[in-house]
Amino acid sequence: MNLFRKAAAAALAVCTAVTCASCGENTANAMTVGDYDVRAGIYLYYATSAFGEAIQVLRDGGEKFEDATTSDDYKKIMKDKNIDGLPADEWIQNKAEEHCATFVAIEKEFESLGLTLSGEQRAAADANVASSAGFYGEFFEKTGIGEQSLKDIILNSYKQDEVWKAYYGEGGKEGIEEKTLYDHYKDNHLRIKYIEMPLKDGEGNLLKADGKEEIEKMAQDYLKRLNKKKGDEAALMEEFDYLIEEHANYVTSLSEAAITTTDESGNTVTTVTTLKSTSAESTKGTTKAPEDEKEPEDEKETEDAKPADEEKAADEDKAEEADEKKTEDEAADDAETTTTADGEATVTTAPAEDADTTTTEAVTTTAAEEPAEDGTDTTAAVTTATTATTEGTEETTTTTVSGLGYDTGNERILAVSTSASEKEDEEKEETTTEPTYTPCEKVYNWAADPDTDYLKPELIKDDECYYVVIKMDIEDRMTSGDLWNSSAIESVRQEMFYDKFLDKLKELSENMQVKRNERAFKRYKVLDIDYMGYQNALMQAYSSMYGGFSG
Repeated sequence: MNLFRKAAAAALAVCTAVTCASCGENTANAMTVGDYDVRAGIYLYYATSAFGEAIQVLRDGGEKFEDATTSDDYKKIMKDKNIDGLPADEWIQNKAEEHCATFVAIEKEFESLGLTLSGEQRAAADANVASSAGFYGEFFEKTGIGEQSLKDIILNSYKQDEVWKAYYGEGGKEGIEEKTLYDHYKDNHLRIKYIEMPLKDGEGNLLKADGKEEIEKMAQDYLKRLNKKKGDEAALMEEFDYLIEEHANYVTSLSEAAITTTDESGNTVTTVTTLKSTSAESTKGTTKAPEDEKEPEDEKETEDAKPADEEKAADEDKAEEADEKKTEDEAADDAETTTTADGEATVTTAPAEDADTTTTEAVTTTAAEEPAEDGTDTTAAVTTATTATTEGTEETTTTTVSGLGYDTGNERILAVSTSASEKEDEEKEETTTEPTYTPCEKVYNWAADPDTDYLKPELIKDDECYYVVIKMDIEDRMTSGDLWNSSAIESVRQEMFYDKFLDKLKELSENMQVKRNERAFKRYKVLDIDYMGYQNALMQAYSSMYGGFSG
């Protein structure tokens, strides 16, 4: 689906505001591309997009637009600016002309391929037109953009989708096989799970050496417990989930244990109470493994640390005996809280039951996540020339039906980094975007290392946090009911081939002869675009649909 149309009802934004009367007899068409007459309304539509692109190019060059609060302010700034050696207004005209040529190229290619739109697609386009008119009716009337021009632009986006499918879709002319897509996903994604162990106290202050040593002891205990499940993947994953929640509760308890008092001078004094490790080596019953069966070593260790309240301990022993009669699932549901001999609370919880979603993290910010090469302001218009998917993986959640015999809700799927430097080599562009990593660069590098073993928990030490991590085989979850679903397949298809598709459209448009209607170009002065009027209408539409505006 055309990506810009996903927000079509609001970001069908696309409209313009040009302070001029309705098109006259000799300015109804702005240009001719090949044998196709492009109406002035379509040109003005793309001129608004080009105006936004020009602003972005200037911002990238250091222009702040700090004093620009009205459309006249933008006009005053823009009229004295050059972009790529051209006056800003001329640059905007040229960019709008390019968009119009691409519009026509899509129309022609759609026709030459013998494609048609379904009744459903046409009905959706009509609905989009009506919705846009509802949000921007006054805006359209002021600019002189007719309903038919808007409808043609929206229909063109549906046609672009069909042309894309005809070339790169399943069974398309380019012959893209699903195995190619499958291998790309497999080779460019990592599957991990981790316990995050911040090196901070309850007040958020970095721990000193003894505090860090305590956290490392906990981490080593976690590894010991996990390694006891070696050879049983389901049991290992269940124990890992249990430890994730156990440590999260431990971290929460640290902040709750901070004691606030007042000294003689009336100053607030906070004393941070560091809770003891909830390891099996230091307390009895502080953790209840998903498996009821205990190792002999565990029994000996727990005898060394008896609770102060013997009667309570006896009650707990009885409860444990009763638990043995429960089913394995029921036993996993029970949480256990005990008190150590020191009287300090230790908190444990049962494994999460309802986590059945998998989060895909945006591992890096790549060069492709910067504005498009041509500077297109993608929020300003449904610009047919620039509808490629953004490279780099968005953070999404997917319902998981893994069939692996265990919950996958705490797993993270990381996209392999495409470094900015690689993009620079390909596109001959410079970028200052710094990569970001989830959860940190050290963990990412460990996971991305092909020599890292599957299902072997390890401790990774970062400056402010330790991580107990485990790497799993991504292919185990690449099924139609899990990660390798139709949406994922289409996402990979666009990631791999949409830029090539846009290059094809560009080539088609550049081979078409364009003849401007100079009278129309003189009449519709692009710097007269009511840019703030457009922005206000866009924000109102977005707020109405989504409850707010960001970006």
